[in-house]
Amino acid sequence: HQQKKKKVESSAIINNTAIWNLGGGFGTIAILFATALRFCAGFSIAVFAIPVFRSFFPDRAADFGVSYGIVVALCGSASALLGGRLADALALQYTKLLPWPFCRNPNAARALVPCLGSLFAAPLWLVAVQQSHNLQFALFCLGLEFLFAECWIGTTTSLLAGQVNPESRGKAQGTFTASTLIGNGAPIAIGYAIENKILFQGDLVSIVNTAVVGSYLSSALAFVLVALLVKTNTAHSSSLETKSD
Repeated sequence: HQQKKKKVESSAIINNTAIWNLGGGFGTIAILFATALRFCAGFSIAVFAIPVFRSFFPDRAADFGVSYGIVVALCGSASALLGGRLADALALQYTKLLPWPFCRNPNAARALVPCLGSLFAAPLWLVAVQQSHNLQFALFCLGLEFLFAECWIGTTTSLLAGQVNPESRGKAQGTFTASTLIGNGAPIAIGYAIENKILFQGDLVSIVNTAVVGSYLSSALAFVLVALLVKTNTAHSSSLETKSD
């Protein structure tokens, strides 16, 4: 009887902490999936951006490191602020301005911001690397890349909070944070591929480019899936729909 009781208790714990018990159905799962992919791109850049560009500017590594830190701080912060404002504006006008599936409801409209952010960030990263012979222009492209890329996190956390049950928001935020574990796996895989020369004969730049661009584009597609599956916040849908008329 004690063993059966323990099994029942353990299964109850699993059910209470499972992703499908957070509420929001497949929309919640899609948000967390897109989040994990987006973290893969972000952590890959965080770990390997300086080594990549240092290989082009070995004599100016310190200058690049300081400039890169400033670019990340300024453009990343601006992107987060502007992304939230743009997402709210799109949610108010979703029936007039947006293509399907982003016109389905206000939350689907918000998903367009991280989708486009990842979509534009991918080629900007490639341009920055390809123009690495010009340090100033490379930093300019990196600034644009971060301006597009970092708009996602505030909008995504807001989407997730709106999908889950009110009593599950703490668990949802914890699950969102735990998805960084998947993101951390990307630079580990990159390092393993470089060390063992699995791809591109171990070429640092080619492997990092493939990982970053692949993660960005996969994330953009995943946010399209979010727009297809995400539900509206019933408490706010009527007011939003009224404003969009």
